[in-house]
Amino acid sequence: MYYYKHIFLSTTVPILYHTSLLTGDAWVCKLMNGHPDQIRHNLGVSLEVFEVLAYTRTALQCHTMELCLRNS
Repeated sequence: MYYYKHIFLSTTVPILYHTSLLTGDAWVCKLMNGHPDQIRHNLGVSLEVFEVLAYTRTALQCHTMELCLRNS
């Protein structure tokens, strides 16, 4: 009963959390250039780890594209 009252009968107004109008590349750039904790909080990894993942993804994508072009 306690949880029911706490969850469903609460009179507090929810506070919006994700209010950014940015999407896609602009949102990622904001995370990368913003406060260091912001990228970790939103993506769950540090900036350094995100940069390595992004580089690896780009390198693999280019490699895959080269293979596709060679085989066509």
